[in-house]
Amino acid sequence: MFGGQLMMLGIVLAVFALLVVPSLTGNSSGAAASAGGAGAEPERASAAPAPDPTAEAFRAVRKGDCLSNHKAGAEWTSFVPRPVPCASGNAFVRVTGVVANAHNCPDGTGRAHFFYTDAGGRTTAVCFQREFRPGQCFVARLTDTPDGRVRMEEADLTVRLDCAATGTAIPEPHNTVLEITGVMPAPETEPARPCARSPQDGTTYWYWITNGDTELVCATHPEAAG
Repeated sequence: MFGGQLMMLGIVLAVFALLVVPSLTGNSSGAAASAGGAGAEPERASAAPAPDPTAEAFRAVRKGDCLSNHKAGAEWTSFVPRPVPCASGNAFVRVTGVVANAHNCPDGTGRAHFFYTDAGGRTTAVCFQREFRPGQCFVARLTDTPDGRVRMEEADLTVRLDCAATGTAIPEPHNTVLEITGVMPAPETEPARPCARSPQDGTTYWYWITNGDTELVCATHPEAAG
């Protein structure tokens, strides 16, 4: 009987070894596999942001750069900065600053700005002022007065237009083209005839104090400018 008990004990121990021991050794590696990701989705690297050529163009601009951007009519030819050599005939505006908020750009006659906000919410504003040169033309709106004079209603100095443009080529609400005849430092006091090219000059001129009160720009009708 004692031998039978020993035999039964041996069978129980054998079954225990088959069921319990492999389970213990298997769980040690299985737990690691579950924690480490055997059969789980592998971690993926964060996707790189898509290239943004417009943002890159805005951030590449520096104070003092010149751009060819201008209005050919009612709208700008491009809001993306287009750098050109400042000595070239295409240099229409000069950058006065690059800031994060367009409200920090100086305003006034001859000045404007572009700004761009990328997908990440970062804004870049390019502040600039007009590079005035004799011979360039822009648009204005003139009206006749009851006393026979001509009154300047408004002008858009950011437009660059063919001096020979007429009719529908002139964007509304303007009705005429004016040609720049002179660009000079703004005087401390307003002279009587700042644009006259000689004491005998009877041409009708209009003038503007521009770019932060630093320049005086003179203009007249193209047929009288030559």
